[in-house]
Amino acid sequence: MSPEQIQIIPFLKSLWLRKYTFLAAAASVLALCLLILIVITPKYTAEAVVLVDKQHSLLTDIEALVPGLGPNTDIMNTQAQIVASYKLVEQVSTDLNLYTDPEFAEDDTFSPLDYVTGPIKAARAWVNAYLANPASAPTEGMTDAERDHYYTTQNVIDALNVTPVKDSTLMLVDFTSEDPVKAAKFVNLLTGKYVDSNLEYRYETARRTIDWANEKIAELRKKVENSEGAIERYRLSAGLLETKEGSVATQQLSDINIAAANASAERSAKEGRLREIRGILNRGGAEALAEVLASPVIQQLTLQEAAINREIAQLGQDLGPRHPTMAVKRAELKDIQSKINVEVNKVVSQLQNEVDLLRAREVALGQQLKQMEQKVGTANAAMIQLRSLERTADADRLMLDTFLKRTQETYSELDRAGETQSDIRIISPAVPPAQPSFPQMVVALALAVLLAGIAGVAAVMLAEQLSDVFRSSEDLEKLTGLHVQGLLPRVKNNNDVLAELATNTSSLYSEQIRSLSTGLLLLERERRGSNVLLIMSSRPAEGKSTLAASLARARALTGQKVILIDADLRKPTMHTLFGISRQPGLAELIGGGATLSQVRQKDRHSNLHLLPVGTVVENGAASILHSKRLETVINELRELYDTIIIDTPPLLAVPDAYVLSTLSDIGVFAVRWNKTRRSAAVQVLKGLRRESEMRTVAVMTMVDAKRYASYGYTDSGRFDHEIQRYYLRKAS
Repeated sequence: MSPEQIQIIPFLKSLWLRKYTFLAAAASVLALCLLILIVITPKYTAEAVVLVDKQHSLLTDIEALVPGLGPNTDIMNTQAQIVASYKLVEQVSTDLNLYTDPEFAEDDTFSPLDYVTGPIKAARAWVNAYLANPASAPTEGMTDAERDHYYTTQNVIDALNVTPVKDSTLMLVDFTSEDPVKAAKFVNLLTGKYVDSNLEYRYETARRTIDWANEKIAELRKKVENSEGAIERYRLSAGLLETKEGSVATQQLSDINIAAANASAERSAKEGRLREIRGILNRGGAEALAEVLASPVIQQLTLQEAAINREIAQLGQDLGPRHPTMAVKRAELKDIQSKINVEVNKVVSQLQNEVDLLRAREVALGQQLKQMEQKVGTANAAMIQLRSLERTADADRLMLDTFLKRTQETYSELDRAGETQSDIRIISPAVPPAQPSFPQMVVALALAVLLAGIAGVAAVMLAEQLSDVFRSSEDLEKLTGLHVQGLLPRVKNNNDVLAELATNTSSLYSEQIRSLSTGLLLLERERRGSNVLLIMSSRPAEGKSTLAASLARARALTGQKVILIDADLRKPTMHTLFGISRQPGLAELIGGGATLSQVRQKDRHSNLHLLPVGTVVENGAASILHSKRLETVINELRELYDTIIIDTPPLLAVPDAYVLSTLSDIGVFAVRWNKTRRSAAVQVLKGLRRESEMRTVAVMTMVDAKRYASYGYTDSGRFDHEIQRYYLRKAS
């Protein structure tokens, strides 16, 4: 049953319909659960709280340097695994003599609970032993004693539960046992051994770590010495000599730069002065030249020249230009000017020499500068490798200093801590529990009720899946595709039903028959000329003949001309129902041995005409059904009667109804409520559709009106208490 098919209302209807199935299954499961709760041995769980405090660990500093000893992000899960380790559990089990304790020790003593616990233990042992490594079982090669020892230890481990508390450094250590005192002793002894083993491991790890650190320090010292030696050797090979102010090459380059700049500046000044002197000489300004040259000799000669010029000017006025004294003065003036020229030439020549020397020096310094720049460039390239060596040496020195500092701190911590401090503390030791942890009666009873309900629902669903009968008109229409024309309530006696139709017209059965007749009449009017009704069923005892007889008498009581033909040639029942003679009948009419007026009989309570079977010879049924005379008779009856009703044998027994369907207008397929098989009905209707195009409707017969009304189907209202009280007599 798919989820789409499960709807709440139909499901509740099914539960109510099969309430006894539900109650039986639920009661069985509930009884089983209660029996288990009664016989099961209660279990007690003792619990201790352990704190894993890593804040003051002696290895906090040194662990940062040791590969693989750094902080573990999943350290609490790791510690939990240590607490529940095989080694610790084995030690505690030995101290408490659990290997001889019947609760945990492996033995062959049988208990009724072994039916439940045995398969669970076997499956768990198989998973633990083979699933992780199927090729190598833990007990392979063990003796029987060793194997029992191993499985007992595993049983104890199964009773142990170590749970880290989320977002904290706390662990909950639980142990479950039949004895509360034993459970508390186990937890306290286990946590105590865990603290002791942690302390031993912690200091052993510290010592091994310090030994490793000392070896590492010696290696680092050697590495630092090698790094510094490599730096000095490289300096010497690359010529990278240094002073306090820096490298020698860099200082030399700076000095040459300064000297070259000074020589260039001095040369430029002297060249400027030389150009100035030559310009003055070209203009003939001796006085200005004296000021420019600033030579004491030239300045003295210039003063003498000025004095003689004044004397010549005075004598020229007093004595005249041709006086002998004038000639002497002119000679003195010429001599002085000659001396001035000589001195000027000396100064110019000296200045020119200085300019030439400065220019030569400048050229020499430029050459030295280029050479030194090349040398410094080579030194700079070598400095790249030198800096790399220095960085390596710095890193080695830093690592050495760090190791020395951390190792010293660890030594100090060890000296201060002594041998008694531990980073594992038992916050709350275990105490014997007063109440069992299993089973918890309230929870167990609630679970038992829940399981009982689930079992009941499952039983109902299984019964529904296995069910192959019709219980509602909805199911009948859905599975067969036929419109359900009516529902007929169950009655105790068929003869009473027929009598009731004639005498008690207000009974529930009578009203349902009349409702069915009216529905069929409307269908006949839709199909003009359709007055032959074929009454069929898939199996015997489905109320088909009673339906045919009731429908025929009901219509006859309304004043219609109706004839009821008993066409069940092998198991006829109409003569019994109406209390008439079986022969002559249909067989004689078809065979020509009698006329219609000779074979038809009249109902004592209505104007209904009855055509019994008559006398059918062995193997004569087939000849009657396939006779052309049968079709002629039916056609003649169409002219004489308003309604012709034909009662047929079950379709699964004989195919007579298939043959008669070709002569009929409307088929009425009787389905017995809660009895007719769905598969049988679907099968015969499929064959009927192949053989005939006759319009067919369904009628559900022998319905338990009281039960049908209680199921809450969509058409259950026709059988509810109010409707039944409406009638003078209820259907039983």
